[in-house]
Amino acid sequence: MTISSGSMLAAVAAAAAVTMALSDGARAACPETPCDCVGGAAAYRVVADRLFDFGSTFYGHLCTRTAQLAEPTDYGQPDDIVGDLHALAGAGSVAVRGRIARQGPGDEIVVSGTLATGGGDVTGPVSAGTLDTTGTHPGITACDQAEDDIVAGSQMLAALTPTQTLPRLIIDQPGLTQFPVGPGVNVIQVDGRIAMRQGILEIVLDPGTDAVVFNARAFSMRRSTRIFVSGGDATKVMINLPGPGPSVVAKSDAWITPPVLAPERTMRIKGGTRFAALFGRRVIVHQSVTDFDTCSPSGAFLEAPDPF
Repeated sequence: MTISSGSMLAAVAAAAAVTMALSDGARAACPETPCDCVGGAAAYRVVADRLFDFGSTFYGHLCTRTAQLAEPTDYGQPDDIVGDLHALAGAGSVAVRGRIARQGPGDEIVVSGTLATGGGDVTGPVSAGTLDTTGTHPGITACDQAEDDIVAGSQMLAALTPTQTLPRLIIDQPGLTQFPVGPGVNVIQVDGRIAMRQGILEIVLDPGTDAVVFNARAFSMRRSTRIFVSGGDATKVMINLPGPGPSVVAKSDAWITPPVLAPERTMRIKGGTRFAALFGRRVIVHQSVTDFDTCSPSGAFLEAPDPF
């Protein structure tokens, strides 16, 4: 289904009560409380099996099995992680890939919090508030659970009974396209692709909306397109791409306000993209920033300062 700018889609209001067993810290309130749908992963901005990053800024914590961090090839701005980095693997857990042009002592990849690995080494110009390679840091256990939780959460969301079904959701004209949703839990099954080709998609929440889950086959955003949420917390919305399938792609200067859950997919995020949270298998990020609210373990919300 193609939606033109200014058109309105009314989603059917329904409540889906599902009990699930995620990590011990997760409440049995998914999908009514979207933060609970990813269990322990709610503590992280990124959960990935393999993370490749080139000059991005992350406000919050990252969880990965291995990480390769580097300067981007054009500007020379190294990574900046304002939080913790937990890397599960042994040898080669965290490595700098490529050369950072050194202008002074500040030209290095910086982890302001704890950089913990599952016993693996850290190589290259990396600075951390605390470095722990013993494999016993509690963040390693938390990260391991988070990887399991994104898989369980995605499968559970995919199994929910749809309240609305669309063949596709494609925004292909400039301007603003509104997508209103009703109260309760809204489960929107998109049999094909969610594709932002032009313009802005505004997901408009009802005052009584508890959650909005998009289950889709594929998801892509072209340059300078945006998805944002109005009428309530953006963290009530989640985009879920269950199972293996096409890569998640966001091109330069895209805005992705809802968290994206794709635990068996590759995610390719291009320069200037602003996002809340990415949960994938192989996550490749270029010169982007975590710039929108997302979940925290307490069920409250983690707000990133606006660097612009």
